[in-house]
Amino acid sequence: MKTYHSVKELFALAEENHCSPGVIACRLESEESGKDFDEVWEKMKKTIPVFRQSIQRGLADTKKSASGLVGGDANAIFMRESRFLSPVCRRACAYAIATAEANAKMFRIVACPTAGSCGIVPAVLAAVAEEENSTLNDVTRALFTAGAIGRITAENASISGAVGGCQAECGTAAAMAAAAACLAGEHDFTSFRAAECQAKSPVRLMHSVSVQRRGEVVVFDFHANAFLHHMIRNLVGSLVFVGKGRRPVGWMAELLAARDRSLAAPTFAPDGLYLCGVDYPPQWPLPGGGRIIAPPQLLLP
Repeated sequence: MKTYHSVKELFALAEENHCSPGVIACRLESEESGKDFDEVWEKMKKTIPVFRQSIQRGLADTKKSASGLVGGDANAIFMRESRFLSPVCRRACAYAIATAEANAKMFRIVACPTAGSCGIVPAVLAAVAEEENSTLNDVTRALFTAGAIGRITAENASISGAVGGCQAECGTAAAMAAAAACLAGEHDFTSFRAAECQAKSPVRLMHSVSVQRRGEVVVFDFHANAFLHHMIRNLVGSLVFVGKGRRPVGWMAELLAARDRSLAAPTFAPDGLYLCGVDYPPQWPLPGGGRIIAPPQLLLP
């Protein structure tokens, strides 16, 4: 696949492929490493519990570090009410300091993207994930997006504090965290629900969307917390209009904002529509960690 050298190119690729920048970053890593997409995705996912462990240990251990310079500040910020910060911002600040304190005390070190900026990305991801009730896959996708921003910065400038000072480290980390955080959230899919849909709310959290051509077959893959009546068929119908050049790429965003079913494309045929899997909460003791997959048996090239 094509690579990217700027934020503009990254988001253009995401728009072209109808997926998030995080998915683009994972695809490129998969291609460059020669590893399967799912393998790369799962490896990134395994780093998230490490972030959380560093935050929890940094909050719990209030002792001073060996130098006596740090220790206990994260817990104090976390426990104290703030006059100026919202609860999510206060938690993010506490989590960032907690990760840095865990680093200074030689616990498990999280260098993301560097040791000097270690707390920023984990803190923002953790705080936003709590606020948005994000799934592990949501956070993984956001982390790939953050990594893409870091890659662009490293290629065009530097993420090294020794080379560019604190701004190179913490500035890059802040940009990565902001890019990851802005992708979290939900959409109103009124423009893509059937008239007879009985759902109380049209709001759904779409985790990922991908469109791939495999020979003569085009595969649409949607992952969400739930679907509305005819939602996928209506989405595919509009995506096909875009693919055929009958509507511009930005039309999908306009449809979401309009919240008007009459403006979207006709409902696509049901042929080839499959429910490929269900993710259940990890606290339920189900096989495979609660992920039940039943992929369709398609003879794809």
